[in-house]
Order: sequence, then C-alpha cells, then structure tokens
Amino acid sequence: MGFKKDFNVNITRLTTAVAQRGFGKILILSGEQDHAYEEYTDISDVAVDFLETTDTYAIASALFSQKVETIAIVGELAAVPSELVAKLNETIITNNDWFGLTCTDNSDAAILALSTWIDTQEKVYAVTSQNKAITNASNQTMIAYHPTEYIMEKSLAYMLVQEIGGTDLDGKAISGITSSLISATEYATFKTNHINVAVEKFGNVVIDGGDMAGGEKIDVILGEFWIKIRMEEDLAQLKLNSPKIPYTNAGVALLVDVASNRLKLAARQNIVAIDDAGIPEFTITYLPVEEVPATDRANRKYDYVRWEARLAGALRTGTIYGTLTV
Repeated sequence: MGFKKDFNVNITRLTTAVAQRGFGKILILSGEQDHAYEEYTDISDVAVDFLETTDTYAIASALFSQKVETIAIVGELAAVPSELVAKLNETIITNNDWFGLTCTDNSDAAILALSTWIDTQEKVYAVTSQNKAITNASNQTMIAYHPTEYIMEKSLAYMLVQEIGGTDLDGKAISGITSSLISATEYATFKTNHINVAVEKFGNVVIDGGDMAGGEKIDVILGEFWIKIRMEEDLAQLKLNSPKIPYTNAGVALLVDVASNRLKLAARQNIVAIDDAGIPEFTITYLPVEEVPATDRANRKYDYVRWEARLAGALRTGTIYGTLTV
C-alpha cells in the first residue's frame, strides 16, 4: 500500500512556440507558366516542373548555388506587371512565410510594380536588370546590372544564408558570378544610382555596391527587419505562454526584457554595435504604469517602451597613411 504524499509537484509546460518567419526562404514569381505555390529543397525537383531552358529554372539554380535550403515558386503564364502583383497578393493570403522575392520578368515596368508592392511588405526584392539607366527609389529593392547573369538574385541568396544583417555585401566574391563588363563612366552612373555591379578587384570578381536602390545599405535593411520581426515573435511567445501579462510595472519589465534580450542577440549578430568593454550599445526607456493615461490602461494598451541602438555598420573604404624614413 502506497503512502499519501505530503507534498505534490505539478508541472505545467509553457513551451508552446509561435511560428517563425523563414528569412532564408526565397520566392520565385514566374511568368512562364501557371504554377500553384510549391516549395523545393533541391534543383532536381524544380527540373520536374520547369524545363532547364526556362528563366524560372535558371533563377532557381542561381539561388541553390548559394546553399539556400528552401525556395518557393508560384507562377502565372504571360502575366503583365499588374497581374504579377495580383498573384503576389493572392499568394500571401495562404503562403506568406518567405522573405525574399525574385521574378522571371525583369522589365522596367515589372521592376517598378514589384518594388512598389514590396515597400508595403516586410520583405525584400532582388532583380538583375539589363538596362544601364535603371533607377528606383525603393529601400527594400536591390538591383544589379549584368548583361547575362542573375547576380543580384545570387547575392540575395548569399545574404540570406549568412547571419541576417551581419554581413555587408560590398566586396564579396559571390560564387559563380562574372564581371558586369562596364566602363568607368558607366560605373560612376551605377554608383550614383545605387545599382550594384560585379567588378574585378585584386584577381577576384566581387559585388561592388551592397546598396538598396533607394540608397540604404542592404545589411541595414536586413538587420532592421530581423530585429522587428524576431522581437514581435518574442512578444507573441511571451503572451502565448503567460496566463496574462499584468498591467503593472512588473508586467512592463517583461516587455523590456524581451526588447533587451533581442537587442543583445542583434549585437551578437553584428547588427547592433558593441563598445570597447563588450557591452551592446543600446538604451531602453519606459513609462511607469502610474503615469500611463487611464484610457490606455482601460484598453489594456501600452505603447511606452522605447529603445535606441547604434548600428554596427561596416567599413567599406579608407586610407592608411605611412611614412618611410632612412
């Protein structure tokens, strides 16, 4: 006969997880054939659905060459730019777990339509153009010039298999790219317009630029999205696994902890700067609940956590001065 326990321990597992955005997943929007949204993990699987002579296959091959784990393809035969946008809006209703966008249509009209659309999303768009005069104002669109290759699509894949936001594309030798074959005058124009190119430097063909078409650095935009999306997921996780987040200073402290922990991870990922003492350079402020307007408290709304962090940035150019003496 068993004895009655004097004390019992009951354990509740607060381990339910929220779905995380797949930063490494890239969508190919194909205008070459009708195709329902489908994900692929190997180029051989793409070959089952698309001929190797198609642009869709060529882009998929370019992405897989940079070691991405998963791509997705959705298609609409002979779609004009407005229909491409409509296809994207239809796709994200049920399949929105991708971050990078590419497309088989790289006409100026398609680039304008897709860059306008991407600016309404938490995603980025990469395209290689054959138009030497191409310009665009989107800071979520990265454009490269090359007469024959998908160098921007390859570069996007390269950036998304690194630690997000922690790598500067400028000066990187992306596997399989060749020179954009441009003149010095053309190079100067591309630099002014924030169009990326492939050039030879010290025996290596590298990406020159690393910028979004609107002028912001690609790594800055990727890092910003990583912090925003992951911090929102952290907050969702906190709410999901808490009976409730109390509207007290202790509850506010939970929100502050979420922000602080994510920014520390961003520092480890080379997005946020770290000072000489090894301390991440960010500050967080918040309003004590006693000072929050009664209306917000009644509505269970708290918009008073603020953080500021210094970007790690990147060194791209510089000069070292030396003197030789006798």
